Amino acid sequence: MTVLWMNLHGGWFIGVVLIGLYGAGELAGGLFDGEPGAWRAAVKRTLPYAGIASLCLAGSLAGPYTYHLHVHIWEYLTDSFQREHIQEMMSINFQNPAARYYEAMLLVGGGACIWHLRRKRFTECLLLVFFAHVSLIASRNIPIFGIVAAPVLALALAEWFQALEDAPVSAWLRRLALGLRNMGATIGGMEGHWRTHLVSAAAVLLITAILYAPSPPVNFRARFDGKEFPAKAVASLGDLAAQSRIFTYDQWGDFLIYKLYPKNQVFIDGRSDFYGRPFCEKYLDIVQVKYTWQRYLNEYGVDTVLLPTDAALAGALKESSRWHVVYDDGDAIIFRTGARPEGPQFSAVNRGGKDRDRKVTNTQPSDRTITKTKT
Repeated sequence: MTVLWMNLHGGWFIGVVLIGLYGAGELAGGLFDGEPGAWRAAVKRTLPYAGIASLCLAGSLAGPYTYHLHVHIWEYLTDSFQREHIQEMMSINFQNPAARYYEAMLLVGGGACIWHLRRKRFTECLLLVFFAHVSLIASRNIPIFGIVAAPVLALALAEWFQALEDAPVSAWLRRLALGLRNMGATIGGMEGHWRTHLVSAAAVLLITAILYAPSPPVNFRARFDGKEFPAKAVASLGDLAAQSRIFTYDQWGDFLIYKLYPKNQVFIDGRSDFYGRPFCEKYLDIVQVKYTWQRYLNEYGVDTVLLPTDAALAGALKESSRWHVVYDDGDAIIFRTGARPEGPQFSAVNRGGKDRDRKVTNTQPSDRTITKTKT
C-alpha cells in the first residue's frame, strides 16, 4: 500500500507515522506497567510495528525519485516561507464559523485523552495528541485529525454514556444514556446483516444517466463556477492564448493548466513547493504591487495578465500606459501589453440583471509614477 500511496500523493509518510504511534503506545504501556516482565513483553509487542514501519520506508523508495522525494518533503515541511505565506499551511482562524466543529472535536478530544490515559490506553492518547498538534499548526491537517480522532472519541463517548447509566445523576440523564446505548445496539444489529443496497445502487445509476444525458439539467453539468474560475475570460482569449505568456493568480493557474496545456505554460500555480522560495517571493511582489512588479513581468516576458477585477494589481495596470484592457466581465479582467487604444474603453457588465456600460480605464499619456513639484 505504501508503494502505491507514495506514487500518488506526498502524504504517504502519515502511514509510517501511524505505525510508529501504535508501536510507541505499546512501549509506553510497558514503561508504566509495574508488573514484572512488562517492559520485555511491551518490546516484544513493538517489534512487529518496527518491522512493518521499516518495510514501508523501504517501499517508499520504489519510485522515480527514490530518496530525493524524502528530501523534498522534508525541505517543504521545514520551509518557514510556506508556513508564513501559504494559507493552508497556516493555523485556522477560530473566528470562522466552520471552526466550531473543529473546536468541539478538540474539546471532546481533550476529555477523551484524559479518559484513555487513566485506563493506560497510551496509543489512543498519542494519536489524539499528535494529530491535534499538527492540525493546530496547519489547517490542511484538520481533516486528517478528524479521520483519526473519530473512532478514538467514539470509544470514549460510548464508555461515558455507559458509565452515566449507573452514575448518581438525574434520572432523565440515565434514561438518555440507556436510550442511546439501546439505539446503538439496534443499529449495530441491523448493519451486521448482509443485504443488497438496491436503492443506493439505483440512485447512483440514475445520477450517472442524468450526468451523461445529451442535455442534462444545469446543476448536473460539469462546469466551472464563473465566480470562482475565469472560464469566460479564458474562452475570450481564443487562439491568442497560445501566443501569450499569461500571468495570473496561483489559484487560477491550476485552471489555466487544465484549459490551455500544453499550448501554454502558466507563470505559477498552487504547487508552491516546486517553484521554490525565490520565485514565490517575486510572485508576491507582483501581486502586492511592490516597486519591482513591472520589472519582474518584463523579466519573464509576460504580455497578458488575467486577474480578479478587485485585485490591487489590476488597479496599477489600469493606470499604466503599457497595459490596456481587452476583456472585463465584472469578475475577471484581462490586460494586454502594448500601446493603449485612443479614447476611453468600455465593457458591458451585468449588474442586477441590467447591462450597462462601465468605464474600466483612463487613458494616460504616460505612467503617473513621478510627480513634479515646484519649490
